[in-house]
Amino acid sequence: MDELWKALRSVHCTTTPEASRRRTDQNYAKDLQASQVEDHWRTFYQAVDALEQGCGYPPFPKLEELCKKAIACDEGEFLRILGEKPSMMDIVVILLHVDSETMLHWMETGMISNVNVLFECLRRIPQGGPLPEQAETAAAKGLLQLCAFSPERFQYLLQISVLFREGCVGTVRAMLPRLTEEGWSRLSACVTFADMGGKHFRFWNQCASGQDWQVIGPRAEPLLRAWHRALEKAAAEGTAWSSLYNEVSNLLINILLNRMDTPGVCEQAIEEVIVQAETAMYQWYENSLQQRAALLATLSQLEHLRFVWLNLRETTPPLSAALCRRALGLIEQRRYLWDSPSDRGICQEIERLREWLNTRQPTGTPQGD
Repeated sequence: MDELWKALRSVHCTTTPEASRRRTDQNYAKDLQASQVEDHWRTFYQAVDALEQGCGYPPFPKLEELCKKAIACDEGEFLRILGEKPSMMDIVVILLHVDSETMLHWMETGMISNVNVLFECLRRIPQGGPLPEQAETAAAKGLLQLCAFSPERFQYLLQISVLFREGCVGTVRAMLPRLTEEGWSRLSACVTFADMGGKHFRFWNQCASGQDWQVIGPRAEPLLRAWHRALEKAAAEGTAWSSLYNEVSNLLINILLNRMDTPGVCEQAIEEVIVQAETAMYQWYENSLQQRAALLATLSQLEHLRFVWLNLRETTPPLSAALCRRALGLIEQRRYLWDSPSDRGICQEIERLREWLNTRQPTGTPQGD
């Protein structure tokens, strides 16, 4: 048995992308060799990604058999020795020879205590396609553990390996109810709030489906704050988005609905947005694009609050006529700021908001592409 562990400790894996004919491999070869320590994990994984899309890894004979024997003998000792490897490339290559079911078992039982090993296991899991439900729960536990170990790596992994992969919907769905506020902050940093593409919209809707937002809502508030910051930035920079909605609109509506459980609270929020917009419309701007972006930011908030109003648990009275008139006055401002055929989609959304304000009657729900 000692010979088995000695053999595992002696494993040292090297790659030779500099010998590849592909220029990309050659360019990343130096980064790959210089960054195989924990402090440079981001540079290392950028190089690994290029390597895996390029020349790949050389064969390592007998490594799969060695891993199987070591894991069968003592999983805990195998993981301990793996975590002690000074080179992250050793961890990457060794785990190439471990099946996903074993890695998921480690996550389910919380056996992994080394962040490099956990990160690499999680990076490998989505590459195998959709997971059964129990495996999704195990992968979600692994993600939550990674967030506790290293929020930076958690965010990076979401961006490069998890979000918007069809096979990861169930994993993210299982993760959301257990995600901490810090986790939601990191997840929020992965959202642009400018994308209304069908793929992203459907992904988030599937992940949010059937969730208990009374439980999730308070911890998910960082997503709401990130949206407000994105709206403020768009207004300041004169960036006009193509829709009043974004990829996480239905998540935002659920978070807002959890906050505003009575008509009075919702009406107050609508009034605050209108006051903010009325002030913004009288500010000085360098150009009309900035004023237009400021108006669209306001109308986007009003449109989301409209859905909150329509989904309140209490029977809702008519919205204040005075508030409706002031909101309609804001909508009228757009005729002075733009009139372009390319804005047909957002103009239709604004018209729907106008109709609701005129009639104060429910109409529609947001739909993806």
